[in-house]
Amino acid sequence: MAEAFTKRSRRIQNMIAKELRLIVKDRIALFLIFLLPAVSIGMLYFVTQENDLSGMGAGSGDTEGTEAMEQFMGGPILGLIDQDTTRTYEGEDLSENFTSYLEEMAEQLIFYTNEADAYQDMYDKEIMGYIVIPDGSRET
Repeated sequence: MAEAFTKRSRRIQNMIAKELRLIVKDRIALFLIFLLPAVSIGMLYFVTQENDLSGMGAGSGDTEGTEAMEQFMGGPILGLIDQDTTRTYEGEDLSENFTSYLEEMAEQLIFYTNEADAYQDMYDKEIMGYIVIPDGSRET
């Protein structure tokens, strides 16, 4: 039993040693294994430090980004546009039910009447996003 285990482990050791010898001889493989990941990591570090998309500006080191990050620490601030006027479901209104769920989930829920205002507030980073509940009254 022990001989079978040592034969297997010896085969694995030989296979690893053979692969390492091939990699050392192949310069392109060395480049792909070591240099390419280092360049990719460096590039990702540079990109996340230079744009405002990394944690709402937290990666750039400016005070404006940290203020925006502190604003969203408690939970999401969302906008809602409820265009649903249907009353076909007997019982609770589904859009009101969904709105109450969003109010529980979000730190603050801001109601809008049109998408342009919600989009502008999202652009100004006053809200993280907005949800549109479309009018569901379609005649078939």
